Amino acid sequence: MGKERYRLILFVLVIAGLWIAAWGTGVTGRFSPESLRELLAGKGLSGVMKFIVLFSVGQLVLRVPGPVFVAASVVIYGRNFGMAVSLFGALVSVTVSFVFVRAFVGPALADIRRPLVRRLLNRIDSRPVMTVALLRLIFQTAPYLNCALPMTAVRTRDHLAGSALGLPAPVMVMAMFFDWVLNRATH
Repeated sequence: MGKERYRLILFVLVIAGLWIAAWGTGVTGRFSPESLRELLAGKGLSGVMKFIVLFSVGQLVLRVPGPVFVAASVVIYGRNFGMAVSLFGALVSVTVSFVFVRAFVGPALADIRRPLVRRLLNRIDSRPVMTVALLRLIFQTAPYLNCALPMTAVRTRDHLAGSALGLPAPVMVMAMFFDWVLNRATH
């Protein structure tokens, strides 16, 4: 077994251990739009910065889905500013996950030679920015995607560019949807 496999196994064990600890202590249940609003509302720029840190940690460690944070930002900051905060938070979150997983595990999938997996990875190797953009358009900030992309050969700048291209549309749609739901619920 190669060094990359040991690093991958260790990474999975560390993330699983952190998730189990968070779940066992009830931390995962505290990530709701209402609890985030209570924590961050009226805090100005420091509240936005805390929101972005929570977005990044919540996705990397606790596997909290991105739509929870988009909904929370709309509840806390309103549709337009919430949309901007969500988009910036999503970009920071996927970048933090990318850098952390890449540093910890490395591009473990880059050297896989199995034909099926290799065919799938060839697309990201040949057109990394567009492939990442398409994946982000479809899967947004899905934690499993955040962990898989750094294990490929895609460069950090290509990941950031693809994420910046692919995330705005789904984040805007989610923000408008949550704003619509919120307005319907209050009227």
